[in-house]
Amino acid sequence: VEFMVDFHVSPTADLGDMLMLMASAVSDNRVSSNDATKASSQLRVLYAIYVTITSLEESSKYQNFTSHDTSIQHIYKVMNLGARHLPLSVIFLFPVRLGKMSVWENTNITSSQPQITKCVTKALMAPTENYQKLLSRSPLLNCSVGWCVRADCQINDLEAQSSLIFTINGSVTKDWTTQMEQEKISLQSWAEIVYDNWTYHQSQHVTRAQAQTVLEVLEGYNYLSIIVGSSVGGLVLLALIIAALYKMGFFKRQYKEMLESPEDVNMEEEEA
Repeated sequence: VEFMVDFHVSPTADLGDMLMLMASAVSDNRVSSNDATKASSQLRVLYAIYVTITSLEESSKYQNFTSHDTSIQHIYKVMNLGARHLPLSVIFLFPVRLGKMSVWENTNITSSQPQITKCVTKALMAPTENYQKLLSRSPLLNCSVGWCVRADCQINDLEAQSSLIFTINGSVTKDWTTQMEQEKISLQSWAEIVYDNWTYHQSQHVTRAQAQTVLEVLEGYNYLSIIVGSSVGGLVLLALIIAALYKMGFFKRQYKEMLESPEDVNMEEEEA
């Protein structure tokens, strides 16, 4: 005979790390029980969770350095959609340097709930050595080609059906253009949720997210060269017009009329 037993467990129940199940068989023949009539099994307990992280549309999408404000921000939202509150960690990776040139300066991470979060910045992570070759294939500035900062943000206890927001702030520079031929690049940050795999289990693969900002250096107009060029062009055009009039005899005819006009006036006065 085989028995299959199902248990309904409350989503908020706390069963510890391990669960011991025991079963024994008895009969009416008054035979004393022994090891053959007993069985036990120890099960590891995993609590189902459902947490997500996404990059928000409010993140900076484009920066062309045409204004004095060169700040950008990448915004991530962490949500606990399950029925159980739990501690979490979020790992952020974002590039701050390309080669020896700074890209994203004065970066910091803020949280919408600072009372339950704490972020610690780790050392810079080096990219691959052939980053220029990778950039020539795809102008994507991520941690494969740039020097990246790693920040670990601890969430002490994220309540069920609640969320919080992390924002990466900083100012970008144009110095990266000296490291590559392109004047347009996509700066990409990366985030991942980390939790205790010994205690919790999630089947949905929504624990990673990315955000991108397109950086483009636009060529500014040199108004001085335009003014000088226009002035020189105007003088050249004027000189051509004068030369054409001279060849047509315009100035000779005017000069001749000026010489002849005084005599005509004197003759008219004598006749009068």
